[in-house]
Amino acid sequence: ALCSEQRVWPVRGGMATTYDPVVDGIRQGVLVKITGPAETAGEPDHIGKLAQVGEFNADASTFLATLLDGTSADFNPKHLELARDLGKPGEGGESNSFDLLLSAQTSHRILGEEIAMCLFEKGFCVLRCIQRPEDSEKALKAAKALGEDGKMFRFAEEVEEHYLGDGATGKCFWLDPDDDGSIEDELLWGYDAGFTAIASLIQPYVEDSVGAQITERSPALLSLPLSGIVEEEDYPNPEATDKALGAFLTTWRRQVLKAVQCVGPEPATLKLVRKEDVPQVDALPKLKEDVEIKCEGGMLVLYRTRLFDLECEASGDTVMLSASFLKSCPELVVESVEGDVELFRSHGAGSPPPPGDELANVMSVATRMAANWDEPEATFAGLVGGTDAVCKIPIKRFDIDIYYNEDMNTMAGWQTYARHTCIIEAADYFDNKLFEISAMETVGMDPRQRLVLEVGAKVLFGIGVTKQTSNRQVANAGCAVGTDGHEWPHYPKGDLGACGNSSNAIGITANRFNFTFNMRGPSFLVDTACSASLYASHYIKASLMERRWDPLEYCIAIGVQLYILPDGFIGCGQAHMLSVEGRCKTFNETADGYQRGDGTNGLSMKFGNLRDERLALFRGSNCNQDGRSASLTAPSGPAQEQCIWGAIREARMTPPEASVWDCHGTGTSLGDPIEVGAVRKVQIKVPRVEPLMMSTIKATIGHLEGGSAMSSMIKSITQVSALSCLPTGHFRALNPHLEHSTFDSNFQTECARMHYTTGNSHVSSFGFGGSNGHGIFWGEGIVDTGDIKALAMMSINKRPLPEVRPVGTNPDNWDSDWPAADGKDGDKYEVVIDQDDTEETPVKWTLVEPAPEEGEEEEMESCEITGNFNDWTAERMMAGSVPGVHVTTLEIPESGTLEFRFLADGDEEKVIAPAVPKCTRKTAKILGPEKGPKNSWTVHAEPGSELEVQLFFTKKWRSVTWLKPED
Repeated sequence: ALCSEQRVWPVRGGMATTYDPVVDGIRQGVLVKITGPAETAGEPDHIGKLAQVGEFNADASTFLATLLDGTSADFNPKHLELARDLGKPGEGGESNSFDLLLSAQTSHRILGEEIAMCLFEKGFCVLRCIQRPEDSEKALKAAKALGEDGKMFRFAEEVEEHYLGDGATGKCFWLDPDDDGSIEDELLWGYDAGFTAIASLIQPYVEDSVGAQITERSPALLSLPLSGIVEEEDYPNPEATDKALGAFLTTWRRQVLKAVQCVGPEPATLKLVRKEDVPQVDALPKLKEDVEIKCEGGMLVLYRTRLFDLECEASGDTVMLSASFLKSCPELVVESVEGDVELFRSHGAGSPPPPGDELANVMSVATRMAANWDEPEATFAGLVGGTDAVCKIPIKRFDIDIYYNEDMNTMAGWQTYARHTCIIEAADYFDNKLFEISAMETVGMDPRQRLVLEVGAKVLFGIGVTKQTSNRQVANAGCAVGTDGHEWPHYPKGDLGACGNSSNAIGITANRFNFTFNMRGPSFLVDTACSASLYASHYIKASLMERRWDPLEYCIAIGVQLYILPDGFIGCGQAHMLSVEGRCKTFNETADGYQRGDGTNGLSMKFGNLRDERLALFRGSNCNQDGRSASLTAPSGPAQEQCIWGAIREARMTPPEASVWDCHGTGTSLGDPIEVGAVRKVQIKVPRVEPLMMSTIKATIGHLEGGSAMSSMIKSITQVSALSCLPTGHFRALNPHLEHSTFDSNFQTECARMHYTTGNSHVSSFGFGGSNGHGIFWGEGIVDTGDIKALAMMSINKRPLPEVRPVGTNPDNWDSDWPAADGKDGDKYEVVIDQDDTEETPVKWTLVEPAPEEGEEEEMESCEITGNFNDWTAERMMAGSVPGVHVTTLEIPESGTLEFRFLADGDEEKVIAPAVPKCTRKTAKILGPEKGPKNSWTVHAEPGSELEVQLFFTKKWRSVTWLKPED
């Protein structure tokens, strides 16, 4: 970087050369005046112009000099002289003079320091950027193209002069990288990047020079002056809305500096007019009343908005860019919520349930999966923790080592490269007496039938039905089972006698359950491969919803899978369908196949609107087939999309209402991209408010094949009940073939909360023969959604911006319902949300208590402490030697754990407590005094020892500490 005085700055970065001579005081980086012709033949006359010296050519004994218009030529050192005594803007320089030259040989540190010094001494800085004339023409062409495409706009009259400068009118365009409708012109984005570079250069120094720290910058604003009455009519000033005024006011109040750059090709005249309320002070020794700057192409003016207003005069062929450098936004924290708090829960409710009372209510669920996930709560805990439930196939099932060959290229026809699965523990154990089944029949019973009875019994228990009650009373209820791959008939076993047919027949699985529990409704088994249990759930739900002829009391659906033979591992291994590493690496770029797993899960459903009893709603489902796709086993994206739309229509919802999407996601290179592509086509139809969270259960428990859909359905039910998306395991790098860039989605690797108090979780399941299924579950949190303050703030943020009443030309004097522009930390505002308010009712902030002045103390006559040391009764503390300090000495209880919190003035409705429960940190956030906090500080120490507890409390400052009396 080079100041326009005679100064030489060190060269940084890759611009420094190994050969850097000094000839007659001329060296690389200095600013010079050209006094003679160039050495290059045919070069025009540059005598009298300014240039920056570049590299030295030792062979020709010449310097490469770059002029301010970007052209370069070789010069003999005797034709260059140091530029001396150049006047600066506001210090006797010409109107087109500048403070600093910005070029490729910039020293970042020196440039930042010099800009900050100019801002400190005179309140502004003029930078001259080396810019080629053709760049100005390209920028003008790109800007005019925006106007021809109808992308430019005009500001409301109330704010136009504050954006563009007093006296200026223009058509504008925001260069916003977060706006999908922005442009891809690299030159314009280069200018935008220049603003960011300057902000980063001055950030370390600007707080000392202007009294505020820069934390961010606004998007760059491109403008073209309006040329004549015709364009004035084409671009009339729109009406000033509260949204437009609010967006302007938030930037106006936060801006510390403003950068205005003339790109050209025509020049512009800028005038910095000193504000009336800024007195002359020693801190600004060079501050002038008014400064006029003639900006040629490439010149940039950076000024302090607290000191100056801007006037601008430019022609129709002048491209102008501007950006504001902003201080941090004040943090607004909800301190208390009073009144009908349920109003906030309804405001943040999210997707509503389907209308009416004809609903399928999920009443209970049961699980039996690997990793001892034998209860839904265990399953939820395991999924939240991202547990990997895979293990090597145990010898109790079969000896996989006999069939194992790690090299898939040399495998014999009876071998496999897979030896891992997810195992149900104690699958061979069965309490036959509970189900009133004889020991002889039990010996030959298909283990899948046993699992269906066990899991189904737990499902029925969840709705109050047991074996004993079902014996006494018949129920018009149905049972549907989904499974595939019947292995039991091929398993070595003894003579089954008269029980052979019922023990070996796969279709008897659901029938046995109806028989055992005295159920006279539909009873069937579905085998559509991987989607079997979703098909079973879909059709048993259809039976439940049909109320005309023979209405069901309830129904249950179960998905079951159990591997007892090596045949499936060998067959799938020979087809190279299984993962070499034994994991479903869904969405991951290293996905190499799926992993098989055991599992049995079930759910029960009832008809009606049973809000106080249900876990979730099975609000929609659909099934279809691929038809003639690429091959018998190749997935069909259009068929999957059609299946999804059918479920959405039955659910009576829109795609953006989906909160979580539990994908089929087996981890295959073909299936995963097709599935995500189908989801994308559904989701892009309507814009989303927040990203769709996508995950899969198979990365945790493997692929249960015929029972897999039911495991995903159980996961979805727990997700909407807990208002969370459970994570996907084994996900490190996104598969580049997944087409999700055109819709807003996140592939979750960690547990994430839903945005509202209700949500929808989608389940997809696709059979390898083309049988597709899709289900949608809706639910609301089964536990208290917790932080009512967060819900209140969410409700406020969803409302329209506060009203702004622009009275006069100075935005500092405008009347508005916003917090005060000169607000301080500690100011307390009130926002009233009425049940009669609509979504169009703007927020109104009312100051109810200003922050106390420095040193002003809290009006608290006394402070009392309560805790486990005194059975949570109040005990008065002593006043300390410093105002605001309260002290007491406590004895550690026999448990070795001391818990305590404080009561202001001994009032139980003025609790002072930490923001986190069982807090052991002295630096944690302190809440109160307010009603309700139950948290406490916790100290672990030697039982019987003494501890001094101190509370320092004023309106502005508060802290807690504890120490041994001798310390």
